Amino acid sequence: MSTTDSASQPFAPLVWRAAWLGFAIVLGVLASFARGWTPAGWLEAAFVALAWLDQGLMVALPLLAVAALTDLLERRRSRSKAFARAAIVAFAAVATLVAATLFADLRIHALYGFHINGFVLNLISTPGGIASLEASSATWWTVGVGLATTFVAIAAGLALWRRRPARPSFRRVAARNVVVALVAIVLSDKLLYGYADLTGHGETLRASGLFPFYQPLTYRSIAKRLGVKAVPPPITSLEQHGALNYPRAPIEMAPPPAPPNVLWLAVESLRADALSPTTMPRLWAFAADNLRFTRHFSGGNRTRMGMFTMFYSLHGPYWSHVLDAQRGPVVIDVLRRLGYDIDVYTSAKFSYPEFDRTIFVDVPAERRHEYSEDEVFWHRDAHNVDAIVASLEKRDTAKPFMRFLFFESTHAPYQFPDADAIARPYGDVLNYALMNPERDIALIRNRYVNAAHFVDSQIARLIDWLDGAGLLENTIVVVTGDHGEELLEHGHWGHGSAFVDEQVQVPLVMRIPGLAPRVIDTQTSHLDIVPMLLPALGVTNPPGDYALGLDVVRSTPNRSRIIASEWSGFAYIDRDVVATIPLSGGFDADVRSRADGTPVPALAFFRSHTSDIAQVMGELNAFLTKERPSSAAN
Repeated sequence: MSTTDSASQPFAPLVWRAAWLGFAIVLGVLASFARGWTPAGWLEAAFVALAWLDQGLMVALPLLAVAALTDLLERRRSRSKAFARAAIVAFAAVATLVAATLFADLRIHALYGFHINGFVLNLISTPGGIASLEASSATWWTVGVGLATTFVAIAAGLALWRRRPARPSFRRVAARNVVVALVAIVLSDKLLYGYADLTGHGETLRASGLFPFYQPLTYRSIAKRLGVKAVPPPITSLEQHGALNYPRAPIEMAPPPAPPNVLWLAVESLRADALSPTTMPRLWAFAADNLRFTRHFSGGNRTRMGMFTMFYSLHGPYWSHVLDAQRGPVVIDVLRRLGYDIDVYTSAKFSYPEFDRTIFVDVPAERRHEYSEDEVFWHRDAHNVDAIVASLEKRDTAKPFMRFLFFESTHAPYQFPDADAIARPYGDVLNYALMNPERDIALIRNRYVNAAHFVDSQIARLIDWLDGAGLLENTIVVVTGDHGEELLEHGHWGHGSAFVDEQVQVPLVMRIPGLAPRVIDTQTSHLDIVPMLLPALGVTNPPGDYALGLDVVRSTPNRSRIIASEWSGFAYIDRDVVATIPLSGGFDADVRSRADGTPVPALAFFRSHTSDIAQVMGELNAFLTKERPSSAAN
């Protein structure tokens, strides 16, 4: 058949076939997310089957839309080669975008255990977010080549398919039946989810997380108006309401005659077991002469919440209120009131998470130092240590100083100089697009150990300089991790996927002048750091005026649980369970045994922890008021 003949044939049927083929491929990909899932009953099984078809349609909808538009335009104009070429390019571009989105979600889920969600969208949309992924140039080249190859393959396939003899397309009535069937599936899926919510069927509600991009739909308000009695949720919504009222009382001070200097070091993804005589020998030796906390937990399993809880001593859900108000932490207020020389450094970006509008909003821009352009992380960290030493050498010695540094070398892909390679063999620089954590975990773990060993040497450089300059004696030193890092101990790699100990337990080493060295075995949290520091700076308020944490070095509290936060909820962690609770409340809390990760009935947990959850709900609103905050907050 000649090119002219093929050009005169209708092209829309071909695009429709390609779109339906794409839909079938999407369904095949989505089915892989249910691998290993076992239904708890018929309701959950029926829901997952409908949700699978529903989400397949939603993901493939752009392809079907291009097919429908091609059909519409073709009916309104004469067929031409130019039109067919434009349709091929449009379909190939949209199909490539759909494929890229699915591939990204597959990789995110395979590596970290969660789907593209609000956190990922915030990461993409916030300046510095993409850079925080720390993907190597090899990763981006792989992605770029993959996208280009996909586009060319789809476009070439359509062009070749177009040259084949035309086949009869679906009759309109058949196409209409398919559309009606798909609409019925979507409606049935949403109705079944709403029914599960009304009846308190938590297993079905949690099963909605099997597939990416699922949008739940509930009918409680409609049911109430119709007189239908719904099973009440175990807890009401935990959403916070009111204006930020932080601190809750004016900060009173009795400054010491010689305010201590402050060196505050946060290390990306620093696991608790990284602090050992072999991996971090210099910090281990320093800890022996100071305060070492053996059961310390971050306030989150990602950088945003870990750093936020560290500086504000508030639970993670306060983040949005602080960001909206652009309110800095009390500890920075105190340092500024005392006239400290403040410089803060990061080997990442202050814009992601938005620390330039929260933690360090009151630190002048010229005193916020970023060095993140170098692709080699340990270059960044070594550069920043040099910069801190240089800044201290030329500082105004009449003022006490505060220096903060965020180390990045222990963020995947875990980079280090060969001199710090104490664990061998180790893998090459990680390519996120191709790596397989289960296959490569031993090499990945060795990379992590080596990176932590390098960071240890840089911490030692700063401590040694302070000691040599005669400044260490009157310097507060804080060394901790923003959060931990799982290395497949529970089936995940990295952080942000769960609240297992490996992702939230971190080292904490502190030096507070005047306090004797000791090992503290009490369960502690990032929320306790500021209450431990401020008395040494002369703050006389009780911690409850400015913190949800406790001063555990001057008292012996008996804490039975830890709260750690994520993007849309928090985890209640005690000796027996880890309960991940969404801020929306409801039945879809995920409760698991802390010992082995086996599921625990959510309703049973809430009934046995009623007073504990009520206390957490009170803490989530303790620093909010419906009235306008007083000027005491400053």
